[in-house]
Amino acid sequence: MAYPSCIHLFEAQLLSTLAARYPATALSLEQFSRAEQSTLDAYLAGEIGESTFIDKSSAWPNYVSDYRPLIEIARQDALPVIAANAPQSIVRCIGREGESYLERLSAKERGWVADTLTKDESPYKEKFFAAMFHGDETKTLNQYLAQIAWDDTMAESIVDFLAANPGYKVIQIAGAFHVEEGLGIASRITARNPSLKVAIISPQTADDPLAAEITDFRLVVNALPSQWVSEQEQENAIADMRKNIVGRKTCN
Repeated sequence: MAYPSCIHLFEAQLLSTLAARYPATALSLEQFSRAEQSTLDAYLAGEIGESTFIDKSSAWPNYVSDYRPLIEIARQDALPVIAANAPQSIVRCIGREGESYLERLSAKERGWVADTLTKDESPYKEKFFAAMFHGDETKTLNQYLAQIAWDDTMAESIVDFLAANPGYKVIQIAGAFHVEEGLGIASRITARNPSLKVAIISPQTADDPLAAEITDFRLVVNALPSQWVSEQEQENAIADMRKNIVGRKTCN
């Protein structure tokens, strides 16, 4: 589900409130990869300007409208920001070629992806296959490996930060599929450190048919306009999601 502006406003308000109550708060973002951590740190430290930061960090196209407030709150309050994700270029190649692609990376590049990918059978895998399966088991499995490369990398980034900075709280911003129902990132965090407490806030509409099944904290928002009205439009939306995972660029 696309994020309406009210959800991004809530994210900024939540970060600001947490930082005021708990100065030892860090922000962790899906929207930046580990490869961009040094550029992000340079901007937070005032060593480079925003234009250079946006250009060198390959910021998402909607950075200015949706995520700039989070970064600016962190910069103003001197909060650490974790560029938590794996680079899209690597994830897309995993989506095309499978986990073996990781063996071709340099040591530096391999460090931008979690040490271990959680490939076991799980409710999360079932959920992914139910949404993404298109008749080719191998292709769908590779796309799932790409998905968990994101989840495991973000989880590992958070767990490693907390190990190095005990006493901190981390607020992670990620798409709903990555966190809903305690799956994805949340389950990967718990597997790496069961002692950590994880709370999930899921944006949902009041009439969401799945609301009764989801035990996350709920942020109730107004319903978005219909994303599709036909089966073909829904198929197109799923195809776009697959394209984002697999991409078109050649894998070196």
